Amino acid sequence: MGKNNGKSLIKTGVTADGKDVIGGWFYMVTTYGVPLDMVVSFLDNSGHMPDWLDFYYTAIREGWHPERTIGRLRLVVADVYGPDFAETWLEIFNEKKKELEGLRNERKRECSGDSD
Repeated sequence: MGKNNGKSLIKTGVTADGKDVIGGWFYMVTTYGVPLDMVVSFLDNSGHMPDWLDFYYTAIREGWHPERTIGRLRLVVADVYGPDFAETWLEIFNEKKKELEGLRNERKRECSGDSD
């Protein structure tokens, strides 16, 4: 994994089944106008997994509404992978998001010297 200039695709991890997880694709949608479903389909067809959390947190930093962003992602997941998968995806996405936010809050407390 390397550094990202914020506007290019980057490998952010590997799935349990060996697929590269790709982040940095938010700007393909917003800067270059590539439809969200086309980006996700391309990544899937090329054997990669989109980094959903990277897209979500980049969108939030860029001023997108959190719930609408999740809604858009869920629709794309349903379109590309099917509606049954979308429901499972949403559950896993929300769990991972909570887990990541918990880690971020824990780090903030450690850095500020606060404790529970």
